[in-house]
Amino acid sequence: MQETVSINGLTLCHKHSDGWVRSTLPDVCRSPDKPVPYTNTAYARDLAKGTTTVFSHGGAMNGIKGSEFYRSFGDEPGSGGGVKSGVHLDRATWLSWSPNVFMEGRNVTRLTDRMLLNKGNTISAGGYFTGPVRDKKNEDLLEEFCKAACACLAAGTMNQRCVAAKLKEWAKANGKNVYPEATYVRSGPKGEWRLLGERADGSLRTSRPPGSRVPDVTDLDNKSIVEGKLSNPKTGFKDRYNPGQESDYQRMAKQNDLTFEKVDFDDCDCDGKGRSKEVRKREAEQAAQDLSVAQTLMSVASFAARRNPVGLFLDMLFTASPAY
Repeated sequence: MQETVSINGLTLCHKHSDGWVRSTLPDVCRSPDKPVPYTNTAYARDLAKGTTTVFSHGGAMNGIKGSEFYRSFGDEPGSGGGVKSGVHLDRATWLSWSPNVFMEGRNVTRLTDRMLLNKGNTISAGGYFTGPVRDKKNEDLLEEFCKAACACLAAGTMNQRCVAAKLKEWAKANGKNVYPEATYVRSGPKGEWRLLGERADGSLRTSRPPGSRVPDVTDLDNKSIVEGKLSNPKTGFKDRYNPGQESDYQRMAKQNDLTFEKVDFDDCDCDGKGRSKEVRKREAEQAAQDLSVAQTLMSVASFAARRNPVGLFLDMLFTASPAY
């Protein structure tokens, strides 16, 4: 589902989300008696004990301190229970949350907030994961950006110039006020970011005075700027932000009442199947589960033949929060 709510700049956790959390330490369970490590995963769709009067995303319960994902997956063979928790397929609970945003008097939970899994038998240090917040008005432009980037990759000309040219063609053909590589400069006593003026023909100026910034796309119809990162999988090139670039774009958007969107070529689907992001996300989750099963089977061979004091080891690494 499209994420539209930001908490401290991070995506809100809610029951209608495609989000998930995966253990970063082994979920060691007796299988049925010998300890075997598993990878444990839980999903936001199983959110429980969340908000009861404050909802988002079409009536979804929101995650707050004390809420949980009531079940988890990945340790099905561990019928003897976790060496620490004594159970398997059990809940995931929060270890962190927003320090200053509350719903119903409790702290709100967000992207990257850490969690315990299988009732405290293991931990996810990376925390809860879901997609970035997107403004629905920009979906067409972001999709067109991906189409342009994919076409450039197929033609062997994967660069900003190629993408900009294709976006210009699309904007002209569809009557869009969309301008690739328009220039912003600082002006006024406070040095606020302003769009460089128009030419006589109505196009935006693209000269680049010292200290200027040039986001990849300015969409005047939907009042947004888009910055894309065109990492090239064929050459291994990684496109990254320059120092201060992202923070400048954030200030630029705020000062001009614009939406700032980021898109990475890794998010684009170039295989010609026309799958939506939601479908691709589900496929990725299934692939991750398949990998987890394969890793588990490989681990069984090395761990099943011996017993280790794993519970004590896990106790030393983290302490489970109280069950609510």
